[in-house]
Amino acid sequence: MNILFLLLLLLGFILMTRKTKKFCKTIKGKKRCTNTKPQMNAKDIIRLQMNALQKNKNESGIKLAFKYASTENKKTTGPYSNFKRMVKNRNYKHLLNCKSWKFVPKTIRKRGESGYSILVEVISSKDNKKYNYRFTLTRQIKTLFWRTDRVILENYEGLETKNILGKKLKICSENPKTGFYRDGYCKTGEEDTGTHTVCATMTEDFLKFTKSKGNDLMKPNPKYQFPGLKSGDKWCLCALRWEEARKKGYAPEIIKESTHEKTLEFVDPKLI
Repeated sequence: MNILFLLLLLLGFILMTRKTKKFCKTIKGKKRCTNTKPQMNAKDIIRLQMNALQKNKNESGIKLAFKYASTENKKTTGPYSNFKRMVKNRNYKHLLNCKSWKFVPKTIRKRGESGYSILVEVISSKDNKKYNYRFTLTRQIKTLFWRTDRVILENYEGLETKNILGKKLKICSENPKTGFYRDGYCKTGEEDTGTHTVCATMTEDFLKFTKSKGNDLMKPNPKYQFPGLKSGDKWCLCALRWEEARKKGYAPEIIKESTHEKTLEFVDPKLI
């Protein structure tokens, strides 16, 4: 009996002193660890929020969406009353009680182990139109849990994006599939910090020039669905890179009907 008691005592001591295996990720260049491994990935969080917003009984969906918003999101938005008012505005109201929603294939973007974003297509119960929202999430430093930083309405059915001629933007290229959003169009948005709005036909001179600037467009990069370019390919370029190449005499020919109107904020229309 005494032996059994001692064994149980020893087992209890081992369990108490056993080192808990930590869950670690690299956030902002620094290794962060926690004793509790997150049970939901980024996509799970979005699924949870969207299902709740679709039902939104007694505003329960809005409350849950706020609960899973990131610390930075809450700092920017303010208290729940502000968040609720924002979700009900004309940009986000289509998320509420929507007819259906789904993740849009091949729209995932990742930033190391700490950032994740994906497009969500919503069929609105307000007007039966399609709306595409980009959800962006980050791991929280203290918990390593995924939380939603922002949701941006990127485009919707009936929205007409214009080119530099003031007409409807035409597709730039489907083979290779170009565009910041890899939809063939030189569209831009909040996350497109490079402003990939110039549709141009690649030349050997330009490809060599941009490689000399540290951006080798001839080299494939499967991580970003980038096939690598050759002379003759059509591609959506950064407006400022095209302007830089123009000044050096290496600018490729612009395809005006497929070049987004935002380009005119960076390039003199007289020089196109």
